[in-house]
Amino acid sequence: MKNNPFRKILIVISAVILGILLFSLWVNVAASDIEFKTGKTISTSTGPDISPAQNAWIDKLEMCESGGDPTAINLVDLDGTSSFYSFQFKPDTFRIFGELYGVIPKGLSKEENMTLLKERKLQRDIVSFMILDKKTNWEQQFPSCVTQLGRPPKF
Repeated sequence: MKNNPFRKILIVISAVILGILLFSLWVNVAASDIEFKTGKTISTSTGPDISPAQNAWIDKLEMCESGGDPTAINLVDLDGTSSFYSFQFKPDTFRIFGELYGVIPKGLSKEENMTLLKERKLQRDIVSFMILDKKTNWEQQFPSCVTQLGRPPKF
């Protein structure tokens, strides 16, 4: 029984699944407050309620945009500018949508905006609000991935 190759395979598969579950818990833990050098503090515990199907679509979008790498940087995107992190936002786009949906405060410096752009949860919250916003132009915001994935589910 000790030399059973199926037992070894089962142990490896179990370890991989456990690792994936632990990583997803670590990534999805609600972020705490972010404090800037200037003394400003923002909470990252916002975000709308969306359906499981919409959450699954956001997961697929993240994988398509960055391969799931929260540190991914694309120096030259389709439009010739740089995009950043999990959902490959451009800093100005992140700021505009973040302010619009109340995910980030207005009037942040470029440095503060870039600090918040690194926060996967804030990016995800913005995409969640975008799903609920009937005016979102998906083909403009995430052109390649929306072509591959289609638009997000409506419910």
